[in-house]
Amino acid sequence: MRTLVLAVLLVIAIPFVASAEEIQWEEKNGVDADKNWTVEFNVPLEDTTENKNFIFVQTESGEVLENGVSLDGKKATIYANNLYEAGQSYELHITEELAFENGKMYQNNLIMPFTIQTDDSSGNEGSYFDAELEEGLAKGKLKGAPLSLGNSINAPDEQIGTNYENQELLGFQFKYYTDYAFGWDPNAEEEGLKAIIKQLPADTYDRSDVEEMFGNEMITQYREEENQTAAVYLVGEYQLVVTYEGNGIDGSVTAVGLVDYL
Repeated sequence: MRTLVLAVLLVIAIPFVASAEEIQWEEKNGVDADKNWTVEFNVPLEDTTENKNFIFVQTESGEVLENGVSLDGKKATIYANNLYEAGQSYELHITEELAFENGKMYQNNLIMPFTIQTDDSSGNEGSYFDAELEEGLAKGKLKGAPLSLGNSINAPDEQIGTNYENQELLGFQFKYYTDYAFGWDPNAEEEGLKAIIKQLPADTYDRSDVEEMFGNEMITQYREEENQTAAVYLVGEYQLVVTYEGNGIDGSVTAVGLVDYL
C-alpha cells in the first residue's frame, strides 16, 4: 500500500540583514515528498521571472530541480512538483541576488538541507478525509493541491510548470499533472480555475471514509473507458467529486475533485 503523503506549507521568517554571508539552517529530516516550502520575509518581494531563479532546490550532486516558485508579497512558495524521491537529500537555496520591492537585495546565501522520508516512515499519517480537508473546501481549496478555485488559469504553468497533458472533461479544459489536474470553463465570462483534482493512493480509502464526512452522494456516473465511477457530494457552494474504482461506489477511492459549477 502506497503511503498517503500530504502537501504541507512550512512558514519560515527570515530576518533582513545588510551584510552578505552564508547562512545554513538546521537540516529537516523525514520531510513529506509533497511538501511545499513557504518562506516569509519582512518586506515584499519583486514578483518577476528572474527573481524566482534565485530560489531553488538542488540534489546532493548539485542538479537544480525544476520546482515551481511563486512570489506573493512577502512570501515565496517553492512547490514540490513531484520531484523528490523517498530517502533522498536535497538543499533549498536562497541567493543574495533576490530582490525586494524597496530596491534592496537579500545579500545572503541561505541553505537549508532536508531529507525526504522513506516509504515506511509515515505510518502515522492521518486520514485525507479530516477537518483540514473540510475547512479548505469551504474556501475553494482542495487539501494537498497547490492551487485554489478562482486562481488564474495560467497559475499552474507559473507555479508548477508546463509538464502536463491537456484534456477535456465534462465541458472543462484540464491541465493534467502526475498527481493533480486543474480545469476551467472556456465558455465562462470570468476566467479562473473552476475544478481541481487530486489523485489519492490506491487501496487506502473507501466509501465509508467519504460518507462519514459528506453523507450520501447526490449522483453517480460510471465511466466505462476508465472503469471508474464518479460520485458527486454537495459541499456548500461547491461540489466534491469522488472517483471510485470499478462500476459503483464500493471500490476504493482513486481521486477527489472540487468543482465550482456556478
